[in-house]
Amino acid sequence: MLQVWAKDDKAQSALAKADRLFFIENKGQWHSDVLYLCRMGGLDFWITKYGVNYNRTEQSRRTEPRRYAQTEI
Repeated sequence: MLQVWAKDDKAQSALAKADRLFFIENKGQWHSDVLYLCRMGGLDFWITKYGVNYNRTEQSRRTEPRRYAQTEI
């Protein structure tokens, strides 16, 4: 079984109480080569006819406010 790690104790506790793997069967919502999608935190595992692919995503917070250009109307 894969271990999932969270950034803090509260999030880790929530993960421990939840099912860790979420398999979504492809019922036509993706390309026909995809059989299942397994979502796990910031990892998506695409189980296909040809093997397994994965995507890793991470969100980050801005430390500085966005700056917009000022224009005259």
